[in-house]
Amino acid sequence: MKVFRILMLCALLILSACAHHKKIPLETTRTVYSADSCQDALVYDYAPLFLTYDYRASYNRIGDPSARYDDPGNEQIFIDTQNPVIFFRKNSFTTPKGHYTNLIYRVHFPKVPFRLIPFYLTAGKNVGVMVVITLDSQQRPVLVTTVHTCGCYLVIVPTSFLPRDALPKRWPETPIRAYGENLPRVLDYSNIRYPKLLIHLRPGVHRVMHLEIIAKPKLQDSRQFNVIYADLRPVRELEKFP
Repeated sequence: MKVFRILMLCALLILSACAHHKKIPLETTRTVYSADSCQDALVYDYAPLFLTYDYRASYNRIGDPSARYDDPGNEQIFIDTQNPVIFFRKNSFTTPKGHYTNLIYRVHFPKVPFRLIPFYLTAGKNVGVMVVITLDSQQRPVLVTTVHTCGCYLVIVPTSFLPRDALPKRWPETPIRAYGENLPRVLDYSNIRYPKLLIHLRPGVHRVMHLEIIAKPKLQDSRQFNVIYADLRPVRELEKFP
């Protein structure tokens, strides 16, 4: 009986860890990370915006994966939050329905802090989030995919450019319920000039808690947004740290 209770407790901790909602702090001005510049216009134009809540906590800040020596002389990998970076990669592929391009973006945070209550399943250092924007042959976004670098919390959201006959059967008419979060069933790009994908990240766990399409000029309102510009760099730079 004692073993059974322990197993039940472990199961409840794991289940709650997948769907725990950390309280969102009240912030008049929200911090948004935006790509600074890039020679590849397509990569730059579709680079998503990352809205991070509770910016005061360093583990909620996007940074640059880096290497250094600690005092005993051991190599140490860390996230340098003084130099935010959005990494990118571009892949193209062809299916019977046409030619497509995946624009892959990834960002990294210093850590998901360890908590027992609530228990964070993904607690650890140097964690990250990946966003894949799939473009059709006309370079229109048709799918948005988000996933943690650990492979957890995969969600695929269609856009208003995706033909309806490409949707899975019985696609919900209500928001997508994913790991305790409610995400839009379709991202609507219609009637928006200079659209940008805005990704809301839950503080602490860095979970994608909301997706929306906003007009880029809205970022100029300093009363609503504190914009931090991040370097946009090829993902191959993650293969070797200076």
